[in-house]
Formats: sequence, C-alpha cells, structure tokens
Amino acid sequence: CRQSSFLFGIAKMNSTLIRSQDGTELQRFQWAADGEPKGNVLLVHGLGEHLQRYNHVAAALRAAGYEVSGVDFRGHGLSKGRRGHVARWENYVDDLRAAADAIAQPFFLVAHSMGTLVSLDYLRGPHSARAIALSGPLLGVAVEAPRWKTAAANLLSTLLPWISLSNELDADDICSDPDVVKRYLDDPLTFHTITPRWFTEMLQALDRVNQCASDYRLPLWLHHGKQDKIICHRSIETFVPLYGGPKEFHVWPEGKHEIFNENFQSEVLQDLVRWLNLHA
Repeated sequence: CRQSSFLFGIAKMNSTLIRSQDGTELQRFQWAADGEPKGNVLLVHGLGEHLQRYNHVAAALRAAGYEVSGVDFRGHGLSKGRRGHVARWENYVDDLRAAADAIAQPFFLVAHSMGTLVSLDYLRGPHSARAIALSGPLLGVAVEAPRWKTAAANLLSTLLPWISLSNELDADDICSDPDVVKRYLDDPLTFHTITPRWFTEMLQALDRVNQCASDYRLPLWLHHGKQDKIICHRSIETFVPLYGGPKEFHVWPEGKHEIFNENFQSEVLQDLVRWLNLHA
C-alpha cells in the first residue's frame, strides 16, 4: 500500500519553537512513544523539504516504543531563514545540536539526504548520539550542475552568496510513486533552490565527512535505493568500507531517493525498527 497513514496511522504531533545558537527560530516537532519509551530518536530531514513529511516515519517509530523529535532546519519548513541558504554549514550543525539538547540523552539519529551530511558533520564534535541511521546519504552528488555554475560558485559565494539558483534536481527522481512526487511538488513548504554559499559550504562539508570516515565509531545503518539519481553511489561504496564502527548496509533494487516513501516503505521501516531495537 502506498499510503503511509494506512500502514502506520497518523502520529499525533506537538510543535514548539526553539532557538539555534545564533538566535534563529526553529520549529521543533515531537511525537510521544506509544507505551513505555525505549529511547529517543532524532529525525533529520533533507534539502528543500521539512520534518512534517516524516510523520509516517515517526508513527512507525513511536508505535515501536520510541520518543521521536526533530526540527525544520533554518530556511526550511516553518523555521526562520532564507530558503536554500546557509552562511556556514556549522549553522545547520548548530540547529541539529539545539534539537539534540532539547531531548533526553543519549539518542538515535535517523537522517535523510542532506540531513545525513549535517548529522555526520555534527558527530565530528561532542555529542550524545548512540547510533546513526542514514537514508539516501549525501556523501557525494550525482546531479551535475551546469559548468558555468560550478566555475562561478566560489566567486558567487563571495560576491552574491544569497542569490537563489535552481538546485538542478528532477522531482521525478525523489520517488517512484507519482503520488509522492505530486504531493512534494504541491507542498507549499518545499522549495527547489540553493544559493552559491550553500553549494560551497556543502562541498567543504563533504570533504570533512569523507576524510574522517574511519574515525566514526557509532553503529551505522545505511540504506539507499539503487535507482537513486540524486546521490553519488560511488561515494557510498567508498565511505562504507572505511567507516570505523559496526555497520549494516543495504541497497533496495527498485528504490529511488526517498526509500521511506517508496511502495516498500513498510519493509524499510520494519528493518529500521529491528536495528534500533538491537541497540536500544
């Protein structure tokens, strides 16, 4: 069945405002565990989207006994900030840190796409995470920007860091379910732009994270779709063998970028819950 609500029900959600280190207001969301909590899960969304797209993921996790929470990153969803722009990648890390500080420690990180790059960068510093699960991880970019954008990126990042440019992503590549794609395109809280500063900061974060792959020690769950045209598969194949902690790696043959939204989402979420229970 394609409808997440049919599979897991719609989770009751609470929302509040919190502030990142520089004072930026972030929308925070919470889903209470069904029964005695086994632990806390911090959900982390991707570029151009927002956390309410993960209500069905939260529903599956809370049904399994986990407290779930997270924030819309600055410039995303209901949080403050310019769409698709960040002055420093560390600002995203600060947003994630603010979300982590608001929950009981330790906790599990469950992140998708850009959120995986933010999460791995966050783990390079002090943290209380106990394990990390990655979906469609941004460890390298498969979508090539036009040459003029790449050549001008550093200059524009200095002179016009905030100018909005297309992210060059095809919405049909996010999921094989056309209903998911339509909801994504019709969603007033999604967007399809980045800025030159976002691009150059992202590239630097990729370098940092990939260079310290062997330094990570947390248990890792990494799943992605074989049909994903957004992330670089070769970068994942390089990162996983170098990762320094225990790991589980799986490729879904029919999956595109958002495996949590594919027709086999129930299998993905059941495996995620199994893995969380192993480390709870």
